[in-house]
Amino acid sequence: MSDENHTESIGNGMSRRKFLGMSAVGLTSAALHSFSRPALAEVDRSGRPYAMVRTAEFFGDAEMKLTFPPGFEVDVLRIPGHDAPGVTDEQILTALREPVGTEPLADIAAGKKTVCITFDDLTRPTPTYRIIQPLLAELRRAGIKDENIIFQSSPGSHSAMYQQDMVAKLGADIVANYACWNHDPFHGNVEVGTTPAGNKVELNSRFVNADLKICLHGIKKH
Repeated sequence: MSDENHTESIGNGMSRRKFLGMSAVGLTSAALHSFSRPALAEVDRSGRPYAMVRTAEFFGDAEMKLTFPPGFEVDVLRIPGHDAPGVTDEQILTALREPVGTEPLADIAAGKKTVCITFDDLTRPTPTYRIIQPLLAELRRAGIKDENIIFQSSPGSHSAMYQQDMVAKLGADIVANYACWNHDPFHGNVEVGTTPAGNKVELNSRFVNADLKICLHGIKKH
């Protein structure tokens, strides 16, 4: 197994060395067949292949260099749209007013009184602070009052967010002018049903009791 030239087959013609050299992203993309054609990783002066991975979302937004042993064949797979420009504020507003497969947000909010907006914590790169302002504008257009809107973190069993964490995620004006709560997985939840296996399902009571529930979240590979 330690032989540098060992090419034991893992299946589908993939060598063990190539399998070990692939990242979790690459393995997932290979399974889903939804990623663009792979490109070979760069090789540094010592002959070790490497790939640059963007990380440290709200803590510097840096790139980390992942290096692999010499002889590894490393493919870098990017999802479609990886190199596309980011969406503009106007595109965000258009998405809220002309969504795909559902009614515009203002129409959904019409007639509602209370709103709970949940958001992920700093371990996810979701640019929530960019989405909130056009979202709030649509809620006001539907007649929702600011005092009836609350923000609820939904970090699962991660640690609670400090004030500076919420400022980084939501923006200082939101934290200063709206009720912002941390979710507690152990208190303040209500049972809403059971799974097919018989496990109880509980949700945060503030979220459950809101007339309109909005979730602003991203999906991160890990």
